[in-house]
Amino acid sequence: MRAQWTQSKRRTLTVRRREASEALEAARQREQTAEFAQLYAHRAGIEGTHAQGVRRMGLRRSRYVGEPRTHLQHMATATAINVCRLHDWLTGVPPHGTPLSHAGSLHEKDRLRCPADFATNIT
Repeated sequence: MRAQWTQSKRRTLTVRRREASEALEAARQREQTAEFAQLYAHRAGIEGTHAQGVRRMGLRRSRYVGEPRTHLQHMATATAINVCRLHDWLTGVPPHGTPLSHAGSLHEKDRLRCPADFATNIT
């Protein structure tokens, strides 16, 4: 069964220095606060916008060399994202959900192919 999940023959553990370990634990505790959730909600919206720009508008690579032209491209891309969102809103297209991983898409295809009552319909 293990061969299906990993190629590794042995388990590895990460041992951190005390300062790094305490900093990591403090960061994990901070992530559990309501203030962090509020800040992260804002970041999640920005991450979604950035992901849409990368997926739909080719935002990852700039066509130009130099900061002024690249900035102009980013402004044009942001305007295009807003126009696409406005078009979707006006035509009633719901916002796109989170894209599925390859494994998730395979699971979704299997779920759609085999109805939940498939086993009970076999005669």
